[in-house]
Amino acid sequence: MAAIKALAITGNADGAGEPLLPRLSAELISVRIERYTAESGALVECVCEATASGCDSAQGARGPDYVVATLPDGYP
Repeated sequence: MAAIKALAITGNADGAGEPLLPRLSAELISVRIERYTAESGALVECVCEATASGCDSAQGARGPDYVVATLPDGYP
């Protein structure tokens, strides 16, 4: 999750460099994993469990399809 936030902030997964946008910080970014469901034709948030809707591949479930990073409270 830290690498995803660093990529959103600086354009580099290691966080090297200046922020691409002033005042953008890791605390402002929300990250979640999602999967496409053919039944509904929509993206749904994955839960960490070994069920049809789960994304815990270590438990035998299919992994997520997408990583979604958002600014839930908007950009300052």
